[in-house]
Amino acid sequence: MTDIKNTNDEQVKSAESSPKNLNTSGFGSSFGSSFGSSFRRPTMMLDSAAIPWAASGSGARVGPSMSMEASLTLHTKLAVNLWKGRKPTSAKVRDGIPGVLRFAKEASKAWNEATMSNPVADMYLILVEERYEKASRKIEESTAILKELLDVQNVFDGIGVMNNNKPFSYELRFSCPWGYLACALLKKYDDLIRLALTAKHIGFLGDQDWKILVNDVGKAFRGFLQSLDAFIPVPMDRNWFERGMTHKIAKVYKHYGFANREMPNVPDDIMSGERRPKVCPPIKNEAERQKIWDANGPFTNKDMSELVKPMTIRADEAKKARKERYKAEARKRSQRVETDDNNNPD
Repeated sequence: MTDIKNTNDEQVKSAESSPKNLNTSGFGSSFGSSFGSSFRRPTMMLDSAAIPWAASGSGARVGPSMSMEASLTLHTKLAVNLWKGRKPTSAKVRDGIPGVLRFAKEASKAWNEATMSNPVADMYLILVEERYEKASRKIEESTAILKELLDVQNVFDGIGVMNNNKPFSYELRFSCPWGYLACALLKKYDDLIRLALTAKHIGFLGDQDWKILVNDVGKAFRGFLQSLDAFIPVPMDRNWFERGMTHKIAKVYKHYGFANREMPNVPDDIMSGERRPKVCPPIKNEAERQKIWDANGPFTNKDMSELVKPMTIRADEAKKARKERYKAEARKRSQRVETDDNNNPD
C-alpha cells in the first residue's frame, strides 16, 4: 500500500511541476499531442476511506421479497373456456373442461412437494413437461401451416388477423413457473385460433381442415392441463424408501383421507433422484424439510412423527419395546405357575 501511495505522489508532483504538458481548457488537439509524450495517468489509490460510498455501503438494505407484473389478453372464446374451465354437468350431458387456473393451483402443490424431495411430485412434473412439449409442437405446426396459407395467397393485398373488440385481460400472479408456462401456451393457442378464424372467414379453410388444425390441437392442450388430475399432494420423502419405510406410506395416505388409493409406481431413476424435471425447484436439505414437517404437520402427532425419526432412534425404541414385552410375558408366565401351584397343593 505504501508503494502505491508513493508512486502516485511522485506522479502528481511531476504533473504539477510541468503544467505546460496538460491542457485544462478542454479535450482539444493540444491535449492529444501532449498525452502520448509526457502525460502519465496516475495510479489509482486503493483506499476505501477515499471513496464516499464505501464506508456507508454496509447500511444498504433491500426488502425480503420481490414481485413482478404480467398480464394475459385473449381474443377467442375457445381460449377463454380453457382459461377458466368448466365443471361437468350432473347428468354428464357435457364433459368438464380443465382450466389453466385449476392447473396452476395443482402445479403449485406439486412444485412445493418437489422441494420436499417427493419422488411422486417429480414424476408428475415430468409428465407435465412431456405433454407440454407435445401440445407446443402441435400448436407450432398448425400455426406455420396457417401462416403459409395466408402468405402465399395473391388475392388480397394484405390480410389482418382477426381481433376481438372487447378482449379478455387478466393480471397474472402465480407461485410457480408452470402457471406462466401454461398461460404462454394458451396465448399461442389463442393466436392459432385467430389465424384459423381469419382463413375460414375468407374461405381458405374448410371444416375438415379446422378439425385437423384446431380441434386436434385443443385435445393436446386439454391433455396437458389434465396432467396433474391424478396427483395426490401427500407428503413423502425419498429417504423413507431408502430406509425401508414403504410400509408406513399407507399411514400418510390414510391421514389425508386417501386410504383407498395406492401409491403410483415410480421409476427407479426418478425415485433415486437421478432424473428430475427440467423445470423444477431445488430440493431443500433434510434439516429444512424436518423443520417444515414439525411446524406444519401432519408430523406433529406421534403417529406421523415416527416416519421421520432417525433409524438409530427407532431401533433403540424398538429394542426397548421388545424388552418390555418380554418382561410382561415373563410376569404372566410366573403368575400362571403360581396359580397352578395354589390350585394343586401337594
